[in-house]
Amino acid sequence: MATGVTGPLLKKAIEIVTKAVEEDRAKNYGEALRLYEKGVEYFLNAIK
Repeated sequence: MATGVTGPLLKKAIEIVTKAVEEDRAKNYGEALRLYEKGVEYFLNAIK
């Protein structure tokens, strides 16, 4: 189900969510949540 979505917004979204996972694993849950939310915003903008 590839949609061909690429570009700087998608790249940034992936970077942010990757950092969120790192924070999650480090038990920094507040920061992880903030980053997940920010990452979702980038993903949503990337698919517009």
